[in-house]
Amino acid sequence: MKTKSKIHDIFAKIEEFEGTGNHCYLSCSYIEIYNECINCLLNRKENLKIRESPLEGIYVADRAIKICKTPEQVFEVISIATNNRAVGATNQNARSSRSHTILMIEFVYEGADGVKKKSKLNLVDLAGSERVNILTLFYFKNLDCQNRSRRNKIKRGPKNKPIFNNSRNVYH
Repeated sequence: MKTKSKIHDIFAKIEEFEGTGNHCYLSCSYIEIYNECINCLLNRKENLKIRESPLEGIYVADRAIKICKTPEQVFEVISIATNNRAVGATNQNARSSRSHTILMIEFVYEGADGVKKKSKLNLVDLAGSERVNILTLFYFKNLDCQNRSRRNKIKRGPKNKPIFNNSRNVYH
């Protein structure tokens, strides 16, 4: 599974950073949006509020935050949240999700020189996305073919390599 290998890759990097005298840690939160309410899937608190602060930026107040020191602890967070998620049967799936969920992963790096950096990764699972995957597969396949034919008409530079600039492809 790709997600598991990526989580293992993150912890391999943490070990690499800590081997050079730095300190790193990873924390996870898992929330759902169900019937226009925000709920924490780890501590089961309901009707959480979105807040904003100068230090944290925009965040969900009162959500559980779990410090994870191993990949297995991250998988445990995912397992607990999955079991607490609102689900129901549909024509597409016997256990279809009824809520949107967000796995929030925060990585904090504290360098030996005192520099502190924070990165956040939000993984979103939309309710009913199993149906979206089935219905839109044909659409995206056709869209990809159309984009491929457009890309073939663009004159490219040496070795046909694009140059990436400001998140846009720029070709010679």
